[in-house]
Amino acid sequence: MDAKKPLCREETKFVKYKDDFIALAEKQEGGWFDGVLEDLLSIFPRSITRAILSSPSDRKKTDDEYVQLYSKRRVDILVRLVLTIVTVVLLMAPTAVLFLVPGRAAVKLVVIMIFTLLFSAALGVFTKAKRHEMFAATAA
Repeated sequence: MDAKKPLCREETKFVKYKDDFIALAEKQEGGWFDGVLEDLLSIFPRSITRAILSSPSDRKKTDDEYVQLYSKRRVDILVRLVLTIVTVVLLMAPTAVLFLVPGRAAVKLVVIMIFTLLFSAALGVFTKAKRHEMFAATAA
């Protein structure tokens, strides 16, 4: 439409409604975990989730008490925070367990193997990491 004006003035009003546009592209990072987390948010009081996860523009879009609009960016931040906590726990827990388990090397080796498998499984389930990325992260 830049100086070419293919539409008449009455037909140009749609440009002002940015929420009516969609992008036919693959999602950047989101996955099933984002949906699960959004479903779990219904457990918490609406006032809390609305204050944290809805932008002011999202809050203005509806007054319906049964409709909750979340900011995609804020949900992504929450998902990253939860995944970071899970990752830290999976990386630090074996250190604590190895510190508490007395003696035998075989038991300590089993603990290391179990937590390495859990970490690798978490990478595979919660992210869209490729095989070589999972291998590199697990090896590190």
